[in-house]
Amino acid sequence: MKHPWICFFYLGILQQVVMGDDTAPAAGENSVANVPPSTVSSAPDPTTSTTTVAPMTRSPIFNWQVLTVNGISSMYRVISVPSDIRALAIENNFCSFLHPNAKPASIHDEKLNTELTSRYKDAAIGLYVPRNSDILKWQDGSVVDYFPMQNGTEGHFFDVNRPARYVRLGADGWVPITTEKLETMLCEISNDDGGFGQIKK
Repeated sequence: MKHPWICFFYLGILQQVVMGDDTAPAAGENSVANVPPSTVSSAPDPTTSTTTVAPMTRSPIFNWQVLTVNGISSMYRVISVPSDIRALAIENNFCSFLHPNAKPASIHDEKLNTELTSRYKDAAIGLYVPRNSDILKWQDGSVVDYFPMQNGTEGHFFDVNRPARYVRLGADGWVPITTEKLETMLCEISNDDGGFGQIKK
């Protein structure tokens, strides 16, 4: 990084803007919209499997919440995004200021989406449209194989005057949002690669 002091500047901001862990009201059933072929990376059909969810617990670092779905544990926390960095908050992984292994959350199945939406409604996730592109992608590079947008909202990504670049959770499906609406972000630390060591059970 050319200016290491920027890290300390934003780290100071982050310590002031990190939100609490209050949960949101339970969400309703998501509706999956028809997605224009040009908006989603090509991917095989997701496999279907029985999903089990373990209760959320507190993690020992930074008071994150741990959620286990299908035997895979991840930690989650919502943070506020300062207005002056919203244009690149997803691409530059603002979550990493919380923890080096943190990233904007990615969601690949309905059960996980339902669980996260019920707790973190309206927070942005890691799905976005890069600059000078019309293809949605996940910040962590994973395949876009699940896309429950609210009905009729896909065209917001192609609005000539105010194109949406980000996506937030919503009770009736994901919602496209513009840069200035990126107010909160759901961060995730996955344990797939040992991202968080000991978890307090």
